[in-house]
Amino acid sequence: KRILVTGANKGIGLATVENLLQNHPDTFLILGSRDEKRGDEALGLLTSKEPNEPKWADRLMMLAIDVS
Repeated sequence: KRILVTGANKGIGLATVENLLQNHPDTFLILGSRDEKRGDEALGLLTSKEPNEPKWADRLMMLAIDVS
C-alpha cells in the first residue's frame, strides 16, 4: 500500500504518518508538505525515532506540494 498524507510535516499529519509506520508495516508513506525544508525535517524526525526493524526510512519519502 502507498499512502499520501498531506500536511505531514507537523501536527495531526505527522502523528498520522508515525501511527501508520508503527501499526501498518506493509505501507509506504508519502509525506506531503508545502514547505520542502519542513518536510525534510519531518523525515529526519521520524527516522530518528525508528525502531531497528523494519527501517522506517525505507518506507518514507517526502513530496513537496505546490498549491498554487
